Amino acid sequence: MTEAGDDRSFEQISNDIRGKGLQTARQRIEAAEEEDFETAAAHTRPTSCPTWLGLGRDFRIFEFDFPKAYKGEIRPRLHNTKTPLPNWDNQAVQYSFGLGRGGMCIHENTRHLEDNVLPIVHGTIPDEDIRYDVTTFVTLEKSPLTARANTGTPCLLAYANGIGARLFTEAQKKKTDELTAEELKRDEQVVLFMRAEATNTGTMPRYAWFQSAFPCTPPVDIAARSGHMTRKTGSVRTRISASSASVGSTARRCPNRN
Repeated sequence: MTEAGDDRSFEQISNDIRGKGLQTARQRIEAAEEEDFETAAAHTRPTSCPTWLGLGRDFRIFEFDFPKAYKGEIRPRLHNTKTPLPNWDNQAVQYSFGLGRGGMCIHENTRHLEDNVLPIVHGTIPDEDIRYDVTTFVTLEKSPLTARANTGTPCLLAYANGIGARLFTEAQKKKTDELTAEELKRDEQVVLFMRAEATNTGTMPRYAWFQSAFPCTPPVDIAARSGHMTRKTGSVRTRISASSASVGSTARRCPNRN
C-alpha cells in the first residue's frame, strides 16, 4: 500500500524498502534473545482452565473445574465425549459445588498437583479468616489401584472419543459401537473423590459454608421447603441442604455414571 501519486513500480518500491534495512516481525523474533516462560507469562493475560483427572490408559475421566471464585464444577467425560447417564434422561451431567460465602472482589485461589506431577489436585480458597483446602483425585470404585486392576481402554475406542477423531471404515465404526456397549457395562467404574476442609485462621469463631456437589444439568426444580430436587417426571433425584456448617470437613464421591 502506498500513496495515490506514487509512480514507482513494484520492484522499485521493494528495493527502496530493502535498502532501509528494516526487519519483518519474524526477523525481529529470530534476532531477539531467547525468551523464558516467566518473562512471557508476565506479559500475558492470566487464564485458567479445568484439570482432567483420571487413570492411565483409561478414557473415563473427570473434568475438574476448580473454583475461580467460590463455585466449582465436575464433569464426567469419556475423553472428549461428555458422559450420558441412563438415569438422567441419557444426557450429559455436571456436578456443581461451592465453598465460601460467594463471589469476592479479589480472587486469590490457588491450585497445584501433588509433587507438581502426581494426578492429585490440591487447591486453596481464602475467604478472610476461613481457609478452604481442597484435595481431589480419581481411583477405582471397588478395587485397589494397581497395574493389574487398571485394565485401561481399547485403543480404537479411546481414539474414537478423542479430539478430532475420524473413523475411516465401516468395520471400525461397527467395532467401536461394540466396544462402547461393552465399556459402559463394566462392573468396575472410576470415581472422583473430593475432600474439602475449612480452617479458621482468625481469633474469633466463624462460620464455614459448604455446598455439596449435586447434578445441575439438565434443569431441575428444587422445592424450597423440603430441599428435594425433582425432574419433569416428578421423581425425586436428590436432597440438598442449604444450611450453613460449622468449621470442619466433608467428603463427596462423584460417580462417572448413575
